Amino acid sequence: MKSIRKPNRAARAVFEECVSALSIAGVRDRLKPLATAVESAEATYLAMAATTTLYGISGGATFKGDRTADMVSLYKNVLSRKTSKVRHIYDEIKASAKGGICPLCEHNVVKTLDHYLEKQKFPIYAVAPINLVPACTDCNKVRSQREPLSASDQTLHPYFDSTSDYSWLHAEVLPIDPVAIQFTALRPPGWDILKQDRLQSHFRVLGLAELYTVLAAGELAQIRAALINLSNVAGRSGLEAHLAEQAKSRQTVSLNSWQTALYVALSESVWFCGGGYTQIAAP
Repeated sequence: MKSIRKPNRAARAVFEECVSALSIAGVRDRLKPLATAVESAEATYLAMAATTTLYGISGGATFKGDRTADMVSLYKNVLSRKTSKVRHIYDEIKASAKGGICPLCEHNVVKTLDHYLEKQKFPIYAVAPINLVPACTDCNKVRSQREPLSASDQTLHPYFDSTSDYSWLHAEVLPIDPVAIQFTALRPPGWDILKQDRLQSHFRVLGLAELYTVLAAGELAQIRAALINLSNVAGRSGLEAHLAEQAKSRQTVSLNSWQTALYVALSESVWFCGGGYTQIAAP
């Protein structure tokens, strides 16, 4: 997970812009009185996010009947609609992801906004920028299908959590034919237990181990011929040095990317550098 800057737009202001863009007077009239509630709910959200207790938001954060449908529609048919007058707000939040890459998995391209608190269950946050996270389609789909039941069950929040202070993504080269790479999330010793647990939940819920294993297999297939040629020319020491340099280069971009973890593992694997690279599956 990669942290990104919080949106600088207030929930009430965005809500009022969306409501003013509605073409149906009846819906506008139903929603206008909720502006103060939206503002208050944002304050609650910020306070609970700071204490890692967003899983506990309930009651006043929900509506029933027409109000829920209206708020969900406000997101789908106003904020996120491509032809909407306020679509620029949606695009602004979406563009906050560094390089256009999903901050949740650090691999796929951002395609949508993910509601950290699901909009059907927490409609008051349907258009609150602080609850809208740039995400890829896969991460958005997976997260929308679950609701955390405890603090440790929560996935990480890119606006409030940072994971770049410790190298926690670990890759292991499995000495089999063909070569396989296994990824795990370590428990950073400098983090408190809750943050460690949430990292594990994030890694598990989003299926990052499986995703990274598939990506690593593709990367290995791409570099197979180059590694064989390099070994023939520079020998084992040259191969080790090359892989270590590749790891160092990727660390400067992201300490916990799957590419960084992969190349660290390859450079440190005695089996791989000693000939295991010949067991990479051919493209």
